[in-house]
Amino acid sequence: MSKVVVGKIHISNWAKDAFESRLITLLSTKKKYEQASGKGAGRFFWTFSNFIEGDLYDDKALFARLVKIKKQTNETVFDEANWSPARLARDSPYASFSNFMIFPIKHIILFEDVSSISINIFKQMFSSMYAQLFSGMDLSSMWMDPLVDKENILLRLKEFDKVTKIRLVVTPSNPDSGDWRTMDPLLKDSHIAKGILELSNEEGLRIEGTMISETLNLATMGHGSPLAIYAKKGDEEQVIIPDDGIKRLRVPYSDNAETFAQNLTQLYIKSMHDGGSL
Repeated sequence: MSKVVVGKIHISNWAKDAFESRLITLLSTKKKYEQASGKGAGRFFWTFSNFIEGDLYDDKALFARLVKIKKQTNETVFDEANWSPARLARDSPYASFSNFMIFPIKHIILFEDVSSISINIFKQMFSSMYAQLFSGMDLSSMWMDPLVDKENILLRLKEFDKVTKIRLVVTPSNPDSGDWRTMDPLLKDSHIAKGILELSNEEGLRIEGTMISETLNLATMGHGSPLAIYAKKGDEEQVIIPDDGIKRLRVPYSDNAETFAQNLTQLYIKSMHDGGSL
């Protein structure tokens, strides 16, 4: 079995009509991209491979692999003909990859959680590769936010007497859906692409049935991200980092790209039928 992270993909508002077509171009273009920042910067190329496009009801299902390629380096080997150590280039550079699938209408991405490509570097490189490919066209951006298990957060908060502060990032819903009828229109009417909020009260915040609950819904459903929640039990304060609760699902693994794509599609369909939590 393999673990996959569930996330939402966003694109700048002025490019939203081209969302699906740009995804298809991005994933199907055979191009190496530079990693300019983060751990491993300057040591790796990145690319997409094994692109598969399929139809799923009224949506598309776009499968590909994000591939991390170590730049060509010389290695020390033992040259038996000359009976001496020698520096030779590898015939094929080392590579690792993460399988993923995107469902454009709901902006959902399921991507494999692998040790060689962290969640943060997956997000960073996906955004960077989009920017590198389309930089000559406009200044739009594409980015993703993992879904967080809100119910698990609320369950943890019940262990405390009160919540004193919540810090989070919120973006307008895209596509429009969900239980955030107050906060979402405020963001859209104000043309806010991304908001960083800090909500606090030392006497304790009221969450259920309030604007705070709507804001948490937005952030945990991939329209932003909760950053930190401060809660007290007696005089002791604890900081909860919701990244610990990133939503992950399990899927049967296969080395075959077509089979893995089918497994991800079935996982998506099952999750939707089990309550539409995605």
